[in-house]
Amino acid sequence: ALTFTSSFVVAAAGVGVVAVATMPDLRCDVLVVGCGLSGLTLATQLCASNRCSGRKVTVCVVDKRCGMADRFRVVGGGGLMVTPANLLWAHQVGVAEDLVAARGARLMADLEHVARLDLLRNGRRVQGDAGEEAEDTRDAQGLTTAKMSRMLFAKKDYEDAACSYLNIDQRTLEEVLLRHLLKDRDVKILWQHELVAMASDDTSEGGHIAELQGDGREMGISSVSVKCRFVVGCDGRQSNVRKLHFEGVKNRSTSPASDESFQWREHKGVMLHMLCDGQLDWDLPRMPYRLEQKSLNGLGPVVGGGAIIPLPSVEENLFRVSVNAPFTMWGSNVECLDSPNLSLLQKQLKPKLPRGAKIESAKWSKYYRMNHFLASTFSDGTVFLVGEAAHAHPPLGIQPMNASMQNAVNLGWKLELAVKLNVKDPQSRLLSSYHAEQKPAAEKVYQHISGYFSDLIQGNLKPIRSAFSDCQLFDCYPESPDVLM
Repeated sequence: ALTFTSSFVVAAAGVGVVAVATMPDLRCDVLVVGCGLSGLTLATQLCASNRCSGRKVTVCVVDKRCGMADRFRVVGGGGLMVTPANLLWAHQVGVAEDLVAARGARLMADLEHVARLDLLRNGRRVQGDAGEEAEDTRDAQGLTTAKMSRMLFAKKDYEDAACSYLNIDQRTLEEVLLRHLLKDRDVKILWQHELVAMASDDTSEGGHIAELQGDGREMGISSVSVKCRFVVGCDGRQSNVRKLHFEGVKNRSTSPASDESFQWREHKGVMLHMLCDGQLDWDLPRMPYRLEQKSLNGLGPVVGGGAIIPLPSVEENLFRVSVNAPFTMWGSNVECLDSPNLSLLQKQLKPKLPRGAKIESAKWSKYYRMNHFLASTFSDGTVFLVGEAAHAHPPLGIQPMNASMQNAVNLGWKLELAVKLNVKDPQSRLLSSYHAEQKPAAEKVYQHISGYFSDLIQGNLKPIRSAFSDCQLFDCYPESPDVLM
């Protein structure tokens, strides 16, 4: 269990943990900063390893929010689909059964269902049954969903039942992971604590000293000093770990990119898009659709597009909708814009939906651009960046959420080995392989999303190729310095 210099008191309230006394200093193997999906996935991976005999990995997760109620106060946003690769991971760590049983969650039992996204072109459904574009399920290299299934069975011994997506709200996914973690005595979750400083421990033990500041205004919590071997930033786009340890530091001797300054690079998109969760009044089956608007009654070039994805809900008419904003707004500063209203959403959707279909209400809405952010390095010795702290993408598609989970799973088993084998070299090939594997993977997510929308606009979209990338079952790491068997 975690080691504290003196006793402390906590009280459980639902699925949240509320501290009611001053926290003393503590020690742990891994300090996880951020209790979002990346942090919860990493902690789950680390704690799952403790079921085996041998050295236990102690984990401390800190988050500046008040707890579960504060985490989920904001409505909307987040991913909607767990890939087959991450669902297989959920089975391995023992959370899959609860995920599948969660309210509104639905299994999509094969790869083909996701590959064969129906196309609505100028409001007309042109793919799905024996539609005129059924050939889109075969790409230029002859890849088909049937061939993908055979490849998985032959190479990885996966049966069809294992090649499933899970349609589930990200907040529900996080809640399930958190409930499992709260049962584990080798992990502590400290709400209302923010990382404000960190430094290397100069003693013979090595590691790091992290200073956490509590919010005494509401709960009377003082600062906490944490001694740990590893620090992992899972704290999102505004990551404190990235700002405190990585940014503005030149020629880090321990950095994989020691010959240059750390950079948080932004790849800017041009088009302005709108996103919302709302109720659709239409007669089409409940399934994902891609939208395409062409000029000249469908004979000209593409002038607009979007996507409609079913929301995990017991309500059949709830969907997440993405659609392009009017061209006249593309030069606007997104931060200065109010949320798009229902009439504007309806105006942009009308030429793309079947006649009579309309969006009746929107629970929330936002503008966004196809902007990507990518850190120049994901690790520096024993300090790591995971998820949106390392790479952030537009809030659309399957890959952003699932790539963050893969970051956490990949780093988790490596930190487990490092703790149990007492790896002391911060430049060990084991620890360095996280950056070597996950940085190129994040770049591929950026390229895939950019390529998808480029193909969509040009009318060259091949959904089967997207399904091949999205499922994550074919991922490999040729850049990795190590292959562990």
